[in-house]
Amino acid sequence: MYRLLHIILLFCSLPFFSSTAQTMGQKWEGEGTQRSPYLIKSEVDLQILAQEVNQGTDYKGYFFKLANDINLSTVCGENLSDWSSIGSIENYFEGDFNGDGHTVSNIYIQTRGARTSYRGLFGYVGPYGKISNLIVQGSIYASFWAGAIAGASSGVISNCSNEGCDVESWQYAGGIVGGNFGVVSQCRNEATIRSYLATGGICGYNYGGL
Repeated sequence: MYRLLHIILLFCSLPFFSSTAQTMGQKWEGEGTQRSPYLIKSEVDLQILAQEVNQGTDYKGYFFKLANDINLSTVCGENLSDWSSIGSIENYFEGDFNGDGHTVSNIYIQTRGARTSYRGLFGYVGPYGKISNLIVQGSIYASFWAGAIAGASSGVISNCSNEGCDVESWQYAGGIVGGNFGVVSQCRNEATIRSYLATGGICGYNYGGL
């Protein structure tokens, strides 16, 4: 009886870590804090982030930083598959993503003949989400809500650039974001943007602050 009680007390005294925190800590270098953000070093790291967010982990309160330029040509392209945008209308990205002046190149989203929506490097940035200091290159198409940085955003997008990432949609195409419901500041576009309805160099539809 004493031995059993001793084991129970020992177990209860161990520090508690949630399975979510343990899982997240194993994926990227860093702690996910502002002082020690998760470092995104490769296209695989970026894919993992997309998978996690699209499966329901919003990363609210966590910080990410690009450690270097990333070329997506090995994971998406004409002879591969489309890039899977980070977040969607069902699963927002709510973290803080700092590109640190680096470029994500060769993003490819060109699925046609289907009602695709919310397409970009990020699909949907939620109200707590922040994207900054990021450059995107490549080509993007969606039926609705298409942008180089994000298909749509209710958060903050700042100091980001579209350098040659042509964006096309049937409705709501923007050089930076397809639909802005938050804040977009100090961003620039150097690409061709096309849409039958609602097109803009920065955002296709603006219901926020520019």
